[in-house]
Amino acid sequence: MSKCRYSHLAPVACLALLLAAASQAADLFVDAWRAPGLADQLISHPEQLKRFARVHVTAFSNGTLLGPTGSEPFACQPAPAGDVVTRLTRACRAAGVQVCWYLDLLRWERAGLPSPGLREPLAEVWERNLAGQPGGKDETALYASPWHPRTREILGRLLRTLAAWEPQPDGLTVSCRLTRGELLGYSDKARRATILALGVDPVDPMERPVMVKWYHQREDDLTELVTELAQAYHALRPNVPFHGLCTGVYANSSPGLRLYPADCGFRWAQRRVIDSLLLDGAWWEGSLAADGFHAHQLWSKSEAETKPELACGDRVYAAIGTRDNNGKLRLTEQMEALTAQHCGLDRTCFQPSRDGDLALVLAAMDEAAAAPASPAGAGAPKAKP
Repeated sequence: MSKCRYSHLAPVACLALLLAAASQAADLFVDAWRAPGLADQLISHPEQLKRFARVHVTAFSNGTLLGPTGSEPFACQPAPAGDVVTRLTRACRAAGVQVCWYLDLLRWERAGLPSPGLREPLAEVWERNLAGQPGGKDETALYASPWHPRTREILGRLLRTLAAWEPQPDGLTVSCRLTRGELLGYSDKARRATILALGVDPVDPMERPVMVKWYHQREDDLTELVTELAQAYHALRPNVPFHGLCTGVYANSSPGLRLYPADCGFRWAQRRVIDSLLLDGAWWEGSLAADGFHAHQLWSKSEAETKPELACGDRVYAAIGTRDNNGKLRLTEQMEALTAQHCGLDRTCFQPSRDGDLALVLAAMDEAAAAPASPAGAGAPKAKP
């Protein structure tokens, strides 16, 4: 088994390396659930914080707000963890680093472990699988239904609460997706929406043409929800842009797989609902490695050949986790894959899975900044027949 090349902290050898790293500053994702000490580490070491162009910090996830106040039916996490958003936002301001608040809009509760932030049971809003169960037997989370009117009501109130927090961020980064592990969309509200849109009930067998129409309908419905929430927030805070964190493999998936998350971030970008798009995933495997980040940019630009106003290729970023779902360090594979696909640090958002992984990320950034640029066109994906 090969050793991860970033398992050590390489010292910075010269000023030139620092300048090169600064010229290709990456984004950083700070998740207080996965890496609870990461925010404090950055606040205590502003020189590390300044290595990044933009920081995305979790403000709402698992039915809990991590800021100064709650929003019914969600509570805020008690201090000191609860004020992580305010403290890190102020630290970013002092360091001259942009900060965005991240919202996981539909994942409100972990299955089998009621969220510490939910003040009341919300069984009626959970989206359900074909068997009528919320989440599914192998799922680790429960998702609010984007088709339930109460979901919209609750999220609208959440955005109004965030608009009252101070200091305000430089942007909001949102995920609005269902799980990739179980096909959800069989609640009464979801079925009614599909029947009205397509004239078919999703519990009935579907031929491929109907399935394609179904995933387009689901994409449209989630895009409409994100649009509605962005407009509501901008009515209160007009100068705060929206960004999307979406499923990276989505654009290259089959219709059957696209049904699952339904978060077509390219559509959000093309419709100017979001200002930039972060795509997450395991970039070294499957269709992400085969077609890659470069292909995602080509896809969006090819769409713009006939509709130039829809171009979003220059606003697409690759979000990379440091570990896989089993906790194995994968930073080497992630970096090698993105290097082959010509995704520079300035188009990368690092997602440390543990507090200690920040050191590995900084070392990886040093090595990437010091590496010679690859020849133009090398490693670009071949055109498909």
